[in-house]
Amino acid sequence: MSISLAHVPGVGALIHKMAAVLDSIKINTLTQEHRDDGNWFIKRRNSCGRAIAKLANFYFRMARIPIHFWCGKKDWQRWEVKCFCMLNHDRFSAEPIGNDTVGISQIPGKSLWVYLTEGKMSRKIVQAAGAELRRAHGMWSDEFNGLWSHGDASMSNCIYDEKAHRVRLIDFEIIHDKSLSAEQRHADDLLVFLLDLVGYVSHRSWLPLAISFLRSYNRPEIMDELRRRLVVPRGLARIWWNVRSNSVNCRKIRQRFGELDRAIDRGLVARHRAEAVDRDRQARRVSIACQVSTPGTPKLNSRKRRISASVNAACAVSPSSFPTPMYAPS
Repeated sequence: MSISLAHVPGVGALIHKMAAVLDSIKINTLTQEHRDDGNWFIKRRNSCGRAIAKLANFYFRMARIPIHFWCGKKDWQRWEVKCFCMLNHDRFSAEPIGNDTVGISQIPGKSLWVYLTEGKMSRKIVQAAGAELRRAHGMWSDEFNGLWSHGDASMSNCIYDEKAHRVRLIDFEIIHDKSLSAEQRHADDLLVFLLDLVGYVSHRSWLPLAISFLRSYNRPEIMDELRRRLVVPRGLARIWWNVRSNSVNCRKIRQRFGELDRAIDRGLVARHRAEAVDRDRQARRVSIACQVSTPGTPKLNSRKRRISASVNAACAVSPSSFPTPMYAPS
């Protein structure tokens, strides 16, 4: 029989403390710089960043969590610049600086975490996030030899531009293990986003917001993979789960994830997609009840002239006698 470490006396509190420590660890420092082409953020790897990343990766391996930090400064530099430019090259750019620094042009807007904690999260915002994740997950990555994934798609790494109604992804310090399939990596990104949402909205708002996010993401084939992840883990993995879920009560998460699991099982997400496809098909369908008409005399082969001719032909012949009633008077 397996025993959850969280139920061992004293271990639950220790897990929460370790989660808080792990969440507070920063391997990069961030400063702001003004240039001729606008404001830039300068990310620099800390002097102890490599050691911290190695320690965190050791924990991930022990807990069998399939992600890792980039330890090498050059590797992190290359991945950060490549991902940012791939996703945001239409308006923004990034560049390596020296051996341990990355310069990133500032994206307008605020992180979704700000909207969430201020109680301003809406369906419009989560729909924009779902659409952007779908777009990003459709891009090719040579690193994975497959479709790209973020690895840490939390709300703090999603910037929402209210004027453009657009979400953009930032911060690429963590990467999924290559052993995972694209579907598994994409489902994990969705889970990380939902773990931020689950603890900071009301019970009434939780399910509509979660379903709106998944409907906007609009990939029903990922839903089965996501459902397998809607479970609170045990053992060492619980520490990182607490970081991801911001130490929200696990009973609350289980209840709300159960609601989402049942909603997916009932086909609420897939049904929306099918209805949208059907509406689009109906909009494009050519009506067979109408025909092109032109002003003036109807054509010889028109429907109106054929009906008129048949009526006139019937009226031209008078009956030889009146019809005999079914029941004649006696």
